[in-house]
Amino acid sequence: MIDQVISKEEFSGLVKEELTGLLESASAEYAEPLQKLSLQFAEQYYRYLNGTTEADRKRSEANIRHIKATMAHISAGMGLDVTDRIIKICTTVLSIAAAAAVKAII
Repeated sequence: MIDQVISKEEFSGLVKEELTGLLESASAEYAEPLQKLSLQFAEQYYRYLNGTTEADRKRSEANIRHIKATMAHISAGMGLDVTDRIIKICTTVLSIAAAAAVKAII
């Protein structure tokens, strides 16, 4: 499970750091809801990766779809593809966590 590599708090903290550039490109009108949605997305992504049952993963998938739809709406308003950027941020965070786990083992 992913929680053996990185805690939910560490994951969320790294996502917040990675979001800085994205939020700077957002207007004040979109920055706050985008930050909230991004953190919700990261939480659900973490839950999906750490789901112990199929029901847990399905619930997270449904929540992710809802968040992505909301982000798509914001993206249209901003003229950006926010969802892809958030996925890249989560992937970056997981890569950082995996590298840290490997270093800890070595």
